[in-house]
Amino acid sequence: IETVRPSSVASHEFDPADLLDTGVERLSSGGAGAAKQAGSVLHLLLQHLAPIEESRRAALAEQALSQLLPGQQKMHTMLAKKALSILSGPDSERLFGPNSRAELPLFVHARRGGKPVRIIGRIDRVIVSDDEMLLVDFKSDAAPASAPDEVRAPYLAQLGLYLRACESLYPQHNISAAIYWTA
Repeated sequence: IETVRPSSVASHEFDPADLLDTGVERLSSGGAGAAKQAGSVLHLLLQHLAPIEESRRAALAEQALSQLLPGQQKMHTMLAKKALSILSGPDSERLFGPNSRAELPLFVHARRGGKPVRIIGRIDRVIVSDDEMLLVDFKSDAAPASAPDEVRAPYLAQLGLYLRACESLYPQHNISAAIYWTA
């Protein structure tokens, strides 16, 4: 059975053992470029700072960053500012509220071209109501798309796979997907 990982549809690089790694384990494994590393750290900050009282977030962000990215003070400042801005922004209540979940793992058996495949991935943020589900993928590209038709094809494929997987798991929900540009 072929394994398809939505976040790697362009590269086809994937180790199923990585699915349950924590963000810290992914960071410490090395090999990540600066931009990818910054994106991973931003995801961690958003995930773990969201439930924290707003007045405590900045101090906790700095503590976390000193552990995740030791000796990279410039990066600390930029990432803390970005995370705190997103967490206090106009979409924060919906994105990080009580009906949302961070880093939802997926493992779904499906068919492609009549052949069985496994879809394995992790959705950055999921917002659920009684009959709707919104899948949100954070992207930190330096130059985000300014219109829907400018979104890169691998991103659209990734969201499409997430949609297909969730439609099979949650047929009672109207499911949609969105990209949240963090740049």
